[in-house]
Amino acid sequence: MTICAEAGNRLRDLYEHMDAAGLALPCLPNVDTIQLGGAVSNATHGTCLEEGSMCALVIELDLVVFRGCRAEVLTLRRDTPDPHERHLFEAAVAGVGAVGAIYPITLRCVAPYHSCVHDRMHAFADLENRFEELARQHYSVRFIWFPVGDLVNTKVQVPIRSPFVSAQGTR
Repeated sequence: MTICAEAGNRLRDLYEHMDAAGLALPCLPNVDTIQLGGAVSNATHGTCLEEGSMCALVIELDLVVFRGCRAEVLTLRRDTPDPHERHLFEAAVAGVGAVGAIYPITLRCVAPYHSCVHDRMHAFADLENRFEELARQHYSVRFIWFPVGDLVNTKVQVPIRSPFVSAQGTR
């Protein structure tokens, strides 16, 4: 249940390949126009406390580093017993490119699923002191606060892992 992709793939293109292969990411960032390498090196987050950021999904990556005038490719793995390699891996997955250039990335995947999404506006006062509770209550939740109007937009994602039946064509 893994996929290996070049870091330059846009997430939306990666999702199409994953769909064709019967795979999905356990958590999804709110944008799909960014590149995979950027999502990993910037620690782009989904909205799921349980699954973490894109960094948490990385199993292995190749990192291009420069030593003097020579480029070298290092293959780094999350489960390595070597503490130095583990340190480099952790620095690379959220290193904003400071350690080197990420090339191919292997990600942990899950079986494909559909999502039911609820997008609502709430008064800040109704959610104040409840953000952590709501984040733990739902598989995936996003909060965007609009301080001028004192409103919070919530987007809750509920995964549906069973077959999906479209209502299209029903009356």
